[in-house]
Amino acid sequence: MTECETCGSIDMDETTWMNKDSEKVPIDRCNFCGHCNGLSTKKGGPHKYLNYQQVHTWVRKYKHKPEVCEICGKDGRLELSNITGKLVKDVHNFQYIHASCHKNYDIKNKIKHEI
Repeated sequence: MTECETCGSIDMDETTWMNKDSEKVPIDRCNFCGHCNGLSTKKGGPHKYLNYQQVHTWVRKYKHKPEVCEICGKDGRLELSNITGKLVKDVHNFQYIHASCHKNYDIKNKIKHEI
C-alpha cells in the first residue's frame, strides 16, 4: 500500500503522467491532497501549469473551513491563506484566517507568494 509523501493518506490511485520526452510514467496520485509521489512542480509535474485561482478553488473544495481563525481562534470573516507561499495543491499548505492575521503572518514569516 502506497502512502502519500505529502499528507500520509493511503487513498492513492495509480495513474500515468506524460513526461517531457512523451513517455508515459506510472505515478501514484493522492485522492486527498492531489500530490503525485515522485513528482513536484519544480520537476514539471502534473501541477506545473496551475494558477493561483485553480489552486485556491481546489483547496476550498477539499479543506474544511473552520468557524474560527486558525491563528487567533476568534470568529469572523475568514480567508484562505497559503502557509509557505509556494503554489502547490496541498491542503496542509493552507489555513483559514482573518485578513489581519494573514497580513501579520506573512510579514512575520517573510512570505512572498508565488504567482
